[in-house]
Amino acid sequence: MATANVFLFLTAYLILASSIIAIISEEASPITIGTIEVPIETQTNFTLISNITDLNAVIAHGSWNISQEKGLYSTSPFRNTIYFNTEEEDGIYNNTYYIVNPESRDHTIYIYSQIGFNTIAIYVDSEGFTLQKGLSQKGFYAYPFANSISHYNITTSWDTEKEWLTVTLDDTDTQIFSLPISKSFYSGIFSVLGHTEYYAGVEAVGENFQVRSLSSLFAPVYDEKSFVSLGEFLSTIAKIIFWNVSPELLPLWLNIFLIKVPVFTLIFILIQLIRGTG
Repeated sequence: MATANVFLFLTAYLILASSIIAIISEEASPITIGTIEVPIETQTNFTLISNITDLNAVIAHGSWNISQEKGLYSTSPFRNTIYFNTEEEDGIYNNTYYIVNPESRDHTIYIYSQIGFNTIAIYVDSEGFTLQKGLSQKGFYAYPFANSISHYNITTSWDTEKEWLTVTLDDTDTQIFSLPISKSFYSGIFSVLGHTEYYAGVEAVGENFQVRSLSSLFAPVYDEKSFVSLGEFLSTIAKIIFWNVSPELLPLWLNIFLIKVPVFTLIFILIQLIRGTG
């Protein structure tokens, strides 16, 4: 076990060393091993953004502004729509909104939106929460005067591969929706035609509807292509063993100390592991 740990340590060290030398010299090529997609998390506190132009979002209807007091808020007396996430690939889309609604505005939380009625959204009014896919109602959660809740958190979690949606309120285990739901058949066609897919957004009719923060986590779908195969690993070991740095980039004595000694130690350990004596 100790030998294996030393082997892994030296492998990691040489990969790191190659990366540092590549960055410093801007000439040498670093050693890479496979590609693994990792979850992408963003936490946006809108009260800390000074200008609406600094926001990575698309205003589709009406108008929005930002202030330290209100965060992101609607400024048109009519329909106000803003979209955020545009990953456009299969995975799990988690979005948590902190909503402040002092004017009791009817509003919408978008789980997915592309064009026209090609949407999956939660409509919030005086009767409760209604889940809609396009023009079709997929669920209803009764909550009298839901549009009069002054402030609340709502979390949507949609797995586009397993086609399952879960919606919870106020950071609790209270699920208002948990059901299968998928994109429309037309989504792929619209994408080919250049229409953007959005995986987060809000809409309100009227002024002063506020979103104080949005926390988003996108977890890509993992498959066999996402992980390092045995062939990739062996290829990387070969790269490490034969990796060298020219004297112009690294003096000979440093090359021997930093590169050659670890490489020869790695070869020795690799032989021991293959023989089963490590």
